[in-house]
Amino acid sequence: MSTIKELKKLAEAENAEAQNELGCVYRDGDGTRRNYPNALTQFTKAAQKGHTKAQVNLGYLYHEGLGTPIDFNQAVYWYRKAAQAGSSMGQYNLAMSYTHGEGVKRNSRVALSWIIKAAEVGFVHAQSELGGWYFKGENVALDYKLSTYWYRKAANNGDAASELCVGYAYLYGLGVRKSYKKCFEWYLKSDSSGYEPAKYNLALCYEYGTGVKKNLRTAVKWLKKSADAGMDRAQYRLGYAYAEGKGVRKDLTRAFTWYRQAALQGNSAAQCALANAYLQGKGISRNKKTAVRWYIKSTLQSCSDAQYNLAQCYYYGDGVTEDERTAHRWYLKAAKAGDADAQYAVGRSYYWGEGVKKDYRLAKKWFEKAAQSGDSKSQYRLACLYADGDGVKEDLKKAFMLFKQSAEQGNEDAQCSLGYALHEGEGTQKNFKHAVYWYRKAAHVGDGTAQSNLGECYRDGEGVPKSKRWAKYWFEKAAAQGDKGAAKELKKLSE
Repeated sequence: MSTIKELKKLAEAENAEAQNELGCVYRDGDGTRRNYPNALTQFTKAAQKGHTKAQVNLGYLYHEGLGTPIDFNQAVYWYRKAAQAGSSMGQYNLAMSYTHGEGVKRNSRVALSWIIKAAEVGFVHAQSELGGWYFKGENVALDYKLSTYWYRKAANNGDAASELCVGYAYLYGLGVRKSYKKCFEWYLKSDSSGYEPAKYNLALCYEYGTGVKKNLRTAVKWLKKSADAGMDRAQYRLGYAYAEGKGVRKDLTRAFTWYRQAALQGNSAAQCALANAYLQGKGISRNKKTAVRWYIKSTLQSCSDAQYNLAQCYYYGDGVTEDERTAHRWYLKAAKAGDADAQYAVGRSYYWGEGVKKDYRLAKKWFEKAAQSGDSKSQYRLACLYADGDGVKEDLKKAFMLFKQSAEQGNEDAQCSLGYALHEGEGTQKNFKHAVYWYRKAAHVGDGTAQSNLGECYRDGEGVPKSKRWAKYWFEKAAAQGDKGAAKELKKLSE
């Protein structure tokens, strides 16, 4: 390599190559103080002589405003000169100018024609960028086959990020035949090429057994590598591993530490998890007010879990003043994002008039949404609406069906109501034996009404052999929970 003194001498002799090299020296501060105006001067001299690298370098200075005010028109002028002379970097930069509408009118078709020229001669940045365009459907029609084709081209030229993208294509079968083994192999290549995000993907492969034998301990090792490199997603997931004891000994203090690191980087899931830790006192002293602050940070990124949990804080007065109206507002945000628990809570707000005006029709709307996701509480409340004709036309058959769906998921209120429907023949034929079955389910988990109803069945011999002893047993259980009717029946049986 020539010395700066030699380069200056050659540049003064109007040697274009020397002028470009000297421009690079001034631009990069290589062996001398960085000086963008001097770089601009040397690149201009070489560019005017047709030196394509200098033309690209000069265009870049104009584009970034280095040594001169930003001038996209001049940048495009020099990029085009280089591109027309066959410079792949000039073609790529010109394509990006058309993509962003900088110095030229935005034109996806022209951008595509220039970036393809650069990609076809092996310019790796163009190949990788083109892969991304086809993957996202940006500037071109979405085409996973072409996306993977160009990512593979870039990967074969050593682009580590593209190697990861090829692995991702094999994971989901995007433009290629799905192959977990090849997915894993490409992730390994990407990591070997020094692409840090690949470590996180490898961790997921070991966690789920994707292309490799499932091994939670090895998954944690890869998560640790990725977390130490600063990836917030890995830090969050590592925190979760410590919190749940997955692949590592359970350690709530370490879980908190990793959640905090990820949260400080703005990871919304970690912020929510950190808030949970403060609220429950897991790995850190309980601090409900601090929990609320972290929930609020997470909600700023529209994290539905945080929205729901923040609503819970307002509903129960944890860390904030109890406020049903504000609770409803946050429940509604989470509900609109598809959170079934939040949808139930919104329905509950309208059902009981908590923070909003009571409205059975709106309650029905939100209970239905949550019920479709299999939420047993919503199925039960929806059944109650149909059973009582609140906000809907009374429909005992539909109520019975919903009570059954909820009961089969273990909802004790629904189990008791299902037992009652079978006992009374509401929405279905009477069946005392089945009624007893469901009463017993609810009674064993402490439902007072079910215990009282089961006592009546034993008293009257409905669905079970008549038994004063068992009738007294269940009436006592119900009476102990404050059931006055059961207490009266118990007194009658004791006379």
